[in-house]
Amino acid sequence: MWKIQIFIFVEAVLLTLAAITILSIDFSRFVVLMVLFLLLLYYYFGKQKANFLLIALSVLLFFIVMLNPFVIAAILFAVVYGLLIAYPYMYKENEAVVFDVEEDTKIRQEKLDGLVIYNIFQNKVEGIEI
Repeated sequence: MWKIQIFIFVEAVLLTLAAITILSIDFSRFVVLMVLFLLLLYYYFGKQKANFLLIALSVLLFFIVMLNPFVIAAILFAVVYGLLIAYPYMYKENEAVVFDVEEDTKIRQEKLDGLVIYNIFQNKVEGIEI
């Protein structure tokens, strides 16, 4: 559990630093506010005006966010953490599997015996002789 808490804490710190650095630059802040305003217009008025501008600013915002060093560090940390956690599960030696064939055949024989007895009982009840 402590591994997950450390991971969440480090990711929260990195993404908070990313948000602070993105919003500290005037151009990035303008792009974020314009995207939010155009999304508001898009959902309020419907699919009409400023779609091209919204798409262009959304792509620009994507590049602003993805080129932030803290976002890159958060993604790399998540990948490395995932590989470290998954490593024991991926390369675990499989234990030998032991099959108890006698037990399976015994259970199957009991089921078959019960089925034969049931069929004989059904045939006698219906009055059909085999």
